[in-house]
Amino acid sequence: MLRIEFKVPAVHSMQRIKKIVEMSLFIADQIASIKLTSQARSRATSIRSKVAQAHRKLTHEERSEQIQRKKLEALEQQRNALSGDALRQFEERQQKLSMKRRGPKMKIMR
Repeated sequence: MLRIEFKVPAVHSMQRIKKIVEMSLFIADQIASIKLTSQARSRATSIRSKVAQAHRKLTHEERSEQIQRKKLEALEQQRNALSGDALRQFEERQQKLSMKRRGPKMKIMR
């Protein structure tokens, strides 16, 4: 992908705009005519795949952090909405769940 950015001058100087557009089209044509060797092509595809994988990993981590934050906020809202005995029961339930998650994961064979 080729991306060309330039600041467009004022409308009254159309000749400069025309030169800029012609230059960008010329550059695009020149790049399109270049043929890569098989080594360079494979190197470029491997680099692209690494960059894409790193981007996917980063976005996945961001999404998982966002989901975790939402869960914590929801629990905090539930805790704030409760009072007295209901709050104590909620805390006990949360503690049981956390102990269950931390416990060893194995089957009991009889």
